[in-house]
Amino acid sequence: YVNKIKNSTVEFDGNCYFKKEITKIDDSSTVTFKGNTTFKKKVTVKYSHLILKGTVVMEDDLKIVGSSSQLTVTGTVTVKGDFDNDGGIEIKSSSISTGVFNVQGTSTGNKTITFYRHIRKAGWHYVSSPIHNASSNIFYGAAMYAYSESTGNWSKIVSNQTLNDMQGYDLYYKTANQKISFIGDRKSTRLNSSHIPLSRMPSSA
Repeated sequence: YVNKIKNSTVEFDGNCYFKKEITKIDDSSTVTFKGNTTFKKKVTVKYSHLILKGTVVMEDDLKIVGSSSQLTVTGTVTVKGDFDNDGGIEIKSSSISTGVFNVQGTSTGNKTITFYRHIRKAGWHYVSSPIHNASSNIFYGAAMYAYSESTGNWSKIVSNQTLNDMQGYDLYYKTANQKISFIGDRKSTRLNSSHIPLSRMPSSA
């Protein structure tokens, strides 16, 4: 049972299950959950850093208070309640995994997010921007194409082109693995999977 964590650096190494509300992670604390974790009640983070590395399920709300607060996700996090955010959000990935942050309730407050994504060289990758109005310059040095379902044709994406929200693109880096950074307002639209078309890949880079 944990009710408050104040002015502390704490790591939870194993799997955790919290039945009661964590009213505050407060006063410049850094708290890391490394294992699979379930929070049954609301979690409030105030002027502190919350790091989520495992598979985390929050069955109630998550509230981040204060512009100096930070949420870092390297695992898979599901917030079944509402998400109210005053601070910063980082979603990180490695060469073998990608952080996932899924809010099923209502999101309010600061929507700015930094999302890091590793992309391997010498292979085609489907990508879609997690932020509003991203520039194609994020993928500088890559061959990048969009596919038209209506015409069946591929069109090349050029420098300084604004990417469409929630549209898929095909991407190819020839010579080196890349770490991509998206910084902007996160996209929170919910899609119906039956309306997402599948597209062929272009024949060459």
